[in-house]
Amino acid sequence: MTGHIPFECFFLPAKGSDGGILVGCNSEKFSATLLEVLDFSVSLMIEDKTTSFCWKQVVVYGSPYDNGKEDFINELHDIMDKWQGPIIIGGDFNLVRSSAEKSNGNINLRWADLFNDWINKWALIDLDLGNRKFTWTNNQDNRIMARIDRVFITTEWDCSFPSTKVKCLDRIPTIHWW
Repeated sequence: MTGHIPFECFFLPAKGSDGGILVGCNSEKFSATLLEVLDFSVSLMIEDKTTSFCWKQVVVYGSPYDNGKEDFINELHDIMDKWQGPIIIGGDFNLVRSSAEKSNGNINLRWADLFNDWINKWALIDLDLGNRKFTWTNNQDNRIMARIDRVFITTEWDCSFPSTKVKCLDRIPTIHWW
């Protein structure tokens, strides 16, 4: 229970100072079933209790280290391969799609290419943040900013909810926003 709203939640514990996912929903309006907790993600089956519309919701925390990025991208492919219906997948991918998504333009093209290959293979729609270009900062004097937090939807989701939008909330004391 969060305040006066019944809230069902699921989680992936942090690994040291990295990762950690908490995801849930208002249990008066939605039924949530845990599908799987993997190394970098938590997947739920969500059903709207009013309309019976079902979708897969996936929250991710991608590896911040090069030695885990390929495993993360492989996990993303496995997640998409297991479900044919509407999907929303979002979180901290710790990946950028192009040099324009990092303030200093310095990116690892291998990871960007593999990330874009995943997006293209599954025909995912990358929802525009609209109100913010970057979602992360190193908070150093030599500031670097990047867009590593994002939300993707499948065409099946877009057909059912074509007006889906994402908006960054005002900054709170954290290094990520969405």
